[in-house]
Amino acid sequence: MKRRYRMQARKRMLGSALAALGVMVWLTSAALGLASHDHRVSHFEELAIGVIAGGASIVGGIILLATAV
Repeated sequence: MKRRYRMQARKRMLGSALAALGVMVWLTSAALGLASHDHRVSHFEELAIGVIAGGASIVGGIILLATAV
């Protein structure tokens, strides 16, 4: 019983960490987008990668949190 509880606690901690990391990546990509004054296509692609990676991290965190119940 203790092992099962510890696994669930680890999943919750990992899920929370992934979700927090995803939000930080989103905020960083938004800040870079607001700070830049030149609008190049390659810069847009870099921001899009940040948004995609942040979203994937948040989704992974939510899945881990939901399955740790």
